[in-house]
Amino acid sequence: MMMHLDEGTTHKKKSLMILSAQIVCGQGSRRAPGHNFLGSTYLSRFLFSVLLGRTYARQKKVLYDLLDAWATDLTECYQDGIRINDQDTIWPVILSCKGDWPAVAKAGRLQRNFMRDAPSSGSPPGICHLCRAGMLGYPWNSFEANAAWLHADSPIPWTTPSPLAKIPQDSSNPASFYAVDLFHVCHKGVVADYAALVDADLVGDAPGGFEKRLASFYEGAKAWCTAHGKYLHMTNLTKDLLGLDTIGADYPVGRWFKGADTALLSEYLEDKYRVILADLENEELEEDFRIIYDGLVAINTFMSSIYHQPLWLQPTDAARIAQQGMLFMRAFNCAASRALEKSVPRFKVMDQVSLNALAYACQLDEDFVGRVS
Repeated sequence: MMMHLDEGTTHKKKSLMILSAQIVCGQGSRRAPGHNFLGSTYLSRFLFSVLLGRTYARQKKVLYDLLDAWATDLTECYQDGIRINDQDTIWPVILSCKGDWPAVAKAGRLQRNFMRDAPSSGSPPGICHLCRAGMLGYPWNSFEANAAWLHADSPIPWTTPSPLAKIPQDSSNPASFYAVDLFHVCHKGVVADYAALVDADLVGDAPGGFEKRLASFYEGAKAWCTAHGKYLHMTNLTKDLLGLDTIGADYPVGRWFKGADTALLSEYLEDKYRVILADLENEELEEDFRIIYDGLVAINTFMSSIYHQPLWLQPTDAARIAQQGMLFMRAFNCAASRALEKSVPRFKVMDQVSLNALAYACQLDEDFVGRVS
């Protein structure tokens, strides 16, 4: 089983922490067996409790007391088992804790997390609970085989253990209990920003002001989705959805509500860039577009692959999928470097970036959170 935490919002827009558990193995997904991605989330996610944000905003004791009670309950289930219809007994094993990053950072008392990037500090705390990335001498935007953090030890990322530490887990690597969520990293993170960045780059081929060109781009994306039997949830594409609605906004970001739209826009953009590159005569622009296109191909292959693979991956499949992720990161870094050379605010490098990684993804949990809140 896995624990899941999410800081959702109520209908009155109040912060609400939702705690639930779920089994890892399920009815599968629409494309592969084993995953817990089918059926109502009411039936596949088990609510433990909810907590209004105002109760722990200033004093975390209430939250930690609740986590302690949860950990005690789950540990007793693991040790004593749960009787089913007075006939069978099951012993739940908690593999990890997942969720949105702020909630996981609070629950794990993680001193190293994505909110602690401090490049100007003489002793930056680090941005990853699993390694030294972001600490002094360990740049987090280095990701090749020679990255310093990859060849260093990984100190415990907390000074005071979380109440969840009492749950039986890997004592040799306790930080790994807190899982990296593919959904928030990709669909709602770096891939959404990548799609938003290239959206802004491509809207110049239609007449009118920027917003009119965005509307034209959106209509093209919607028509493409319809032609391919896909459904685009967003009803328009605006400066607000690209994070360009405020004074001083520079780098576009993907702020659309549905993570599924990220995958659709990425696929549409891959097709659009392919068509443009076929007729492009400007060599410098062609090189820029080729890099962006290669990144789109890589991330679309990566995302498609994990959804088409079963819960348990063969080593060769895992290596192939990981390679596509690496190709995307290389393309992103290359595009960011070229944009920096030209002083163009594009491709902002963000600090986000075997069991199939899809098992740790939280999109179905987001549905459950929405239903509860």
